[in-house]
Amino acid sequence: MKMLGFGNGCRPALQNLSGRTAKNGGSMSFAIYLVGYAIMLIGLVIGANLMHVPAQWIGVGAVVLIGVGILHGVSATRSRDPS
Repeated sequence: MKMLGFGNGCRPALQNLSGRTAKNGGSMSFAIYLVGYAIMLIGLVIGANLMHVPAQWIGVGAVVLIGVGILHGVSATRSRDPS
């Protein structure tokens, strides 16, 4: 585990599963991103249901948000070309 100095003490740097630190260009896993996005989407669907939004519009919104989540997740977690 790498140690980064902050002021008088040192604390460990946060590392992702690949072992790279976020400060050194590491990125989060696509699977972790999708799990978090799915939890948010479920909460929004439940909230819309409690507000008595028609089921067809909840479905449309969920499909659109799933598409946006996949597009954003791929762009946020893809590895850059080293050259």
